[in-house]
Amino acid sequence: MVAVVAEQGSTVGRRRSQEIARARSRRRRPNITGPKRTLEVTVSEEEYARIKEAADEAGATVPWYLVDSTLNPPAATTKPGRKSGPWLPWPKRKALADAILSGASALSLIVLRELSHTEANINQIARAVNITEVAPEELPEVLAELQETMAEIRDLSERMEAMAKEVVRR
Repeated sequence: MVAVVAEQGSTVGRRRSQEIARARSRRRRPNITGPKRTLEVTVSEEEYARIKEAADEAGATVPWYLVDSTLNPPAATTKPGRKSGPWLPWPKRKALADAILSGASALSLIVLRELSHTEANINQIARAVNITEVAPEELPEVLAELQETMAEIRDLSERMEAMAKEVVRR
């Protein structure tokens, strides 16, 4: 999964951001193509309340939550020598992955904004050095620190994306 970041100020980027937000907030399942079957399930009031609460927590309707949970169940037991199965039902894992990716997207937006400010400052320093032909003594240290910080942020973003993949693995 890759965090999608819209370019600042672009119409296409803004439209893509709106599409992503709309898809994340959608509670219904995608439209079904082909033949359909209708199932009727009878549950007690208490069971319905628990199912409704879980569906709301997962950001889904009750029917979609039931279908998604049934088709993507957590493993009941683990076999010797194998990794344990998922620790959350599928809709909750999907919601958690969306939250992690949303955090990664926010981090990317912040990095882009701050990087543009840093780029402007570096351009000003380069212009001053070209005019005076004298570079500040601390410039190499500052640039090395900037590269280190960017590497840390890149690593954090990659770990967040890997975490989101791990959350939704079966």
